[in-house]
Amino acid sequence: MEDTQSFRLVGTTEIVRIPIQHVDGQAAVNWESIEKVFPEVKCVQNGGVTIPRFIKYYPDAVLDIVLSSASENDRVDSSMGDLRMSSSVALNSTLTVGQTNAPADHPIDPSSED
Repeated sequence: MEDTQSFRLVGTTEIVRIPIQHVDGQAAVNWESIEKVFPEVKCVQNGGVTIPRFIKYYPDAVLDIVLSSASENDRVDSSMGDLRMSSSVALNSTLTVGQTNAPADHPIDPSSED
């Protein structure tokens, strides 16, 4: 089974799973793959912290999608800011949508305790 990253539109419970890509030893999600599902995406957050467009894989976390109409007063996680997604990486897998019992509040990356 391939690894996927879970996303939801902030304030909703519907989960979209997007396959991750492996680029230069990093597991990540292609930004264009997110835009295909959420055309008005402005940024992605984990636990209220905005993360860069090179979306690092957060196992067992649901990342929130923020649309262009949202406010700008969010924290930014710069830990992945220098990484860039290769334009040659192609999305070869289908996206899946499902429901979850995930809490409405923002999840925290359980692997951050490493």
